[in-house]
Amino acid sequence: MSIDQTLDTKPWYRYPWTWFLIAVPFLTIVACIVTIVLAVKSEDGLVSDDYYKDGLMINQSLDRDRKAAELGLSSFVGLLPGDRTLVLQVNGDAVDMPLKLVFLHATRKEHDQSFEVSALSKDGQARIDIEPLIPGKWYVQLESESGKWRLKGELLYPRQTEVALAPGV
Repeated sequence: MSIDQTLDTKPWYRYPWTWFLIAVPFLTIVACIVTIVLAVKSEDGLVSDDYYKDGLMINQSLDRDRKAAELGLSSFVGLLPGDRTLVLQVNGDAVDMPLKLVFLHATRKEHDQSFEVSALSKDGQARIDIEPLIPGKWYVQLESESGKWRLKGELLYPRQTEVALAPGV
């Protein structure tokens, strides 16, 4: 009785499964190191440095929205073709000058833009030259320089090029 046994005499590193089993933990360690490097080097611009103080300021912000509603203020912002000029239309008699118009990007603070509007035409309009907006969600705010009232709106650029601003109450 003869048993046919073939002994495999290849060394361990010649088996593909061995390399697969070594590669999985090795790639996990590399991915972990890359994640740590990215977390340390990138700035998280979404986190407020003083979130407690920001929370206490919410009531003051709501008061500004209520004041704009009491005054009957509304506004309209539209980007002209070419996206380098915008038209601001302000409706209401109790507008105290100068005004502050702010474009806040939802996730990229470095792209925020702020403008001072010192005068409106007789029909309540102003034209403002701006830097081109990057695609994404934008929060648009118009407020009095004194901080008494505020109008807010959201713009999803480039799908939208116009936004109506209203009190956030």
